[in-house]
Amino acid sequence: MNRDKKYQLGALLLAAGESRRFAGIKQLSSLDGKHMLQHSLSLLSRLECHTRLVTLGANANVIKAAIAVPENVDLLEVNNWHEGISASIRGGVEMLAQRSHILIMLADQPDIDLRDINLLLQQSRMHPETIVCAKYADKNAVPAIFPASDYALLRNLSGDKGAGQFLNHPDFSQRVLTVPMAHGEFDIDTQQDLSRWQQTKKDKA
Repeated sequence: MNRDKKYQLGALLLAAGESRRFAGIKQLSSLDGKHMLQHSLSLLSRLECHTRLVTLGANANVIKAAIAVPENVDLLEVNNWHEGISASIRGGVEMLAQRSHILIMLADQPDIDLRDINLLLQQSRMHPETIVCAKYADKNAVPAIFPASDYALLRNLSGDKGAGQFLNHPDFSQRVLTVPMAHGEFDIDTQQDLSRWQQTKKDKA
């Protein structure tokens, strides 16, 4: 556990969406014989932080019946999930508001690993007043760590726009520190994406 008592991290895993483009319950799709969300929860449970939170919304009951939530992870059901990703972020920020920093992660980036997140954490601890985020495919993106001074930005999100709008906005360029993260380039939005990911894993085996 981080010994710096002033730096208290809350980790927020977003998994409440309906995933309309996927044409199915994306959180329960199979990755290496394990549900996608279970894969992400395994990563979340291993993070060095003070609080770990996962959001559920669409198909919550079906997902809860299929997933084993680790004991060190709290579950937040987002009733207004239909408003978009912003609802999950706002709900998560309220739950984690007492922490000095919040890490926002997505459940559909299966290649991101503990080393990637630890690189973000390292930079965030060195620059605690700065937003620290991943950079891949020529853009700033999540996973990202926000200091408490920027929670108001997250609370004011609306619709299906997430934190990326701040990470790439010119007005925030001096307040954002990026960490190269090639593993973030692949996210699973469709069944075709899932098939490509599975094929890539087979080719590497």
